Amino acid sequence: MIPSLFMYSMLAGAFLLMAGLPFLFVPARVEGPLRAFPRHRLTGILTMLVGGGWFIWKILQLGPADFGDYKEWMALLFAVTVVAAIFHVPDFLAVRGVAILALLTANVGLKSAYALYDIPGRLLLVTVLYVIIIAGIIYGIMPYLMRGTVRFISAEPSRLRAMGAGLCVTGMALLVTAFTY
Repeated sequence: MIPSLFMYSMLAGAFLLMAGLPFLFVPARVEGPLRAFPRHRLTGILTMLVGGGWFIWKILQLGPADFGDYKEWMALLFAVTVVAAIFHVPDFLAVRGVAILALLTANVGLKSAYALYDIPGRLLLVTVLYVIIIAGIIYGIMPYLMRGTVRFISAEPSRLRAMGAGLCVTGMALLVTAFTY
């Protein structure tokens, strides 16, 4: 099910706003969990299972024109891949899992904005989603880069606040823009 453009923009805006508030107002409390995130085992397992399950569900929805005749085999292959990744590639599993979720979530957002050319405000959402897609691809392919990114951002409280401000401003812009559709 694809949500409406308004609903997706509201959800994305609220999520970004809520994610940015702790960085903006209590950066000292966010620094520790942020530094632990790339190698956090439980977060990695949960995000890989949710992202892998979502991806397998999408595979099982394929029609005959999209490898639908082989969808059961593909689903099995990806299920084995997810389980093998959890046990045999534990480093930066959380980064990989979040990258999968970011890409799948961005896919839903792009589908909600698809072919709505008469609504120019949708381009803000689409731009944010493409930034998320690029980050998801980069960190999904090279998850070790997240460690350096986290170190850079958490080196000074002003950087954490700037990241929080950026997330909050983007979230507020999406919320306001949603009402112009």
